[in-house]
Amino acid sequence: MRWFTADMTSKGQKAKKATCLAELAARREEAQGQFWTPAWVASGIWAMLSPVVNKAARTVSVVDTSVGIGRLLAPAPVESCVFYGLDTDEGAITELIDAVAGTPEEGAYHFEVGAIEDLKMKHFDIAVVNPPYGLTLSSPNMQPLDCTRRGAHGPNTSALSQEYALAQALKGAQVVAAVLPLSMDAFCRSFDRLAARVVLPRDTFRAEGANVATAVYVFGRYKARHVVDVTLASQADTVNVWPVVPGLDLCEAYNRPVFAVRGIDEAEPTITTPVTGDPRVTLHHHGRELVLKFGCGLTEAKVLNALLKEDLPTDHRNHRYPRKLRYTGSARLLLDSYLVQDDPDLAFNGLLKSILASPIAIPSRRDTVTR
Repeated sequence: MRWFTADMTSKGQKAKKATCLAELAARREEAQGQFWTPAWVASGIWAMLSPVVNKAARTVSVVDTSVGIGRLLAPAPVESCVFYGLDTDEGAITELIDAVAGTPEEGAYHFEVGAIEDLKMKHFDIAVVNPPYGLTLSSPNMQPLDCTRRGAHGPNTSALSQEYALAQALKGAQVVAAVLPLSMDAFCRSFDRLAARVVLPRDTFRAEGANVATAVYVFGRYKARHVVDVTLASQADTVNVWPVVPGLDLCEAYNRPVFAVRGIDEAEPTITTPVTGDPRVTLHHHGRELVLKFGCGLTEAKVLNALLKEDLPTDHRNHRYPRKLRYTGSARLLLDSYLVQDDPDLAFNGLLKSILASPIAIPSRRDTVTR
């Protein structure tokens, strides 16, 4: 990567060292899991991945969901790839955007400020990630993956950062190389796509202020026949010892990647109804639309989450939606959608059952819609 000049200091390097157990939490909060990947590790990763790019004989899409200052993208063959990077550090993203500005490869790079828990990604060829370790992620925008659990925003809205980053990458990319703590070994081996493990020297991240045992885990498209296992004794021993990983390849067709950061606007609350404990839900109609009214903000949030579910897909190339539809369940609040059913009463009762299934909600038939 000829433009690569960013030389910011990571938060991990700047964070005050913990001198006792009580200071560990404060240091973790300050560092936010940000530790730059050493350049020699990034070069080793691309020693394994470059043959995959060369064999593809087409443009290859590459994503790093914790891109930092771009260490994991730097050694990639820029002439054959298009790159996407995400990071919560606005300063780092600004550095990267400024670095590529005016270069011949500028159009090959797409950098965004955002968090992995708010990212929707799919159709990528390769993902290279070194996510923050040990952070608890929480967002209503999270994908329901094997590692997600119930959080403050409901089911599948919380996960450990390193587990979610890996599961997200595996779902969204054909080939994945991830720098992860060795404590995740069992989690990584639970995926039958694991093709290689390269155990890094214990002092790999010491210069970044972290002393953690790590390894590079490489995953292919399909179930691997066996796992190539290599242990590097020191940085000096890494020359020419990064393994050749068999079975790594990409599909012949190029699919345009989906890379969308949804985010949460916390400037103003979406729901302003006070929390009163009133579980009643009343149904009304305004013109050709159903209107739900609530006496409690918590009930409102739970019912609307159950009915509306999630935002409509951001990729509208294959489908055009009416202007008023914003969520996948929006049509359940349109009277016309019931009138065109074979049994409108049965369809409407399905709406009532969905409201009843929402925690703490008790629908009221008072002022209900006239059918």
